[in-house]
Order: sequence, then C-alpha cells, then structure tokens
Amino acid sequence: MRMARTAQAIADASVRAILAGNDIVECPIEPDRLAAVVATVTTAVQSRRISQDRLRQSLRRIIALKVRMGLISLP
Repeated sequence: MRMARTAQAIADASVRAILAGNDIVECPIEPDRLAAVVATVTTAVQSRRISQDRLRQSLRRIIALKVRMGLISLP
C-alpha cells in the first residue's frame, strides 16, 4: 500500500477510514496536514457523506471503552 503523502491525500484517507468504520483517525501534527484533515472531515459531515449518527456511534464506543478501562467515570 502506498503511503498518503500530500495534505489532501491524508485528509481523503481519513474520510475513507471513517467511512470504513474506524472510530479514531490518527492525524499528522504538521499544521497544514492537520488543518486539511479537519476541513475535509468537516466538509464530509456537512455534506452528509459522513453522518452525524456515525460520529455519535464512534463517540459512544470510545467513551464506553474509556469507562471500562477506568480512564473516566460517568456521573
């Protein structure tokens, strides 16, 4: 598999990863690449390519895992 190199290629790969079922997407820390990921994912949500329900499902799974691991507690 070829590595995504440009900021937009990384951003597009992040959207595809979410659509494929990933709950967490690791992003590069370089400001231009991180900004591209945030902008592209935001656009995908606004255009309904990624549903808000899909993001809520991921958030629920992430929070549930953190609770099970004792990293956070819920009231």
